[in-house]
Amino acid sequence: MCTYTIVTSKLKKQVNYDFYADKKDKELILKYILNEMDLRVFDSYSSYGQEITEYKTVEEITEKLDLKNGREYAVSLILWNSNFSDKLIFERIELNPKKCDGHKFRYATRGWGTIQLYLGGLDKNRLHHSHIGHFNEKGALQKETKNHCNGKVGDWDWKEISKNSRKLKYYIHKKLATEIKGSFGILKFAHQLTKNGIELE
Repeated sequence: MCTYTIVTSKLKKQVNYDFYADKKDKELILKYILNEMDLRVFDSYSSYGQEITEYKTVEEITEKLDLKNGREYAVSLILWNSNFSDKLIFERIELNPKKCDGHKFRYATRGWGTIQLYLGGLDKNRLHHSHIGHFNEKGALQKETKNHCNGKVGDWDWKEISKNSRKLKYYIHKKLATEIKGSFGILKFAHQLTKNGIELE
């Protein structure tokens, strides 16, 4: 079985942007992605015993996922469109029922050029940061021989991926962020939380 690790800043990526967002900030981001960008939104992982969900509205996301609470990577989503590649992969992962409450499988969304959107939540008076990121072509090629889960690097249009990720980063950092902490944008409603004693993690 292929292993899967959440992409972090230790890996070489074209875009690696972290920011602080409360629930209303996240809803604005998701609304922009779904309504203003040609991007589709999927679960990074499905729930046990279920297939991957594609979300077509913000309401569908908020009905299923908690955009308010949780720790780092509380909500993990994958962004993709067919201009990136037609090789998006939904991999079935076999589970040990004895360790997974009787469940035998779940699915993961894979592909070298997918854009990861990880939304950190509010936990014990701390707001965990959120993140967008993806491989660049060079970084993906360095990993391709060791990781066969994501298909072939050459199947992806890296210019198209970069164009979309830069557009999303620009919207979050330039249009929604009201303050900057280091390189992290602090979005409007997250900033309001800090005025009420919430710490940024």
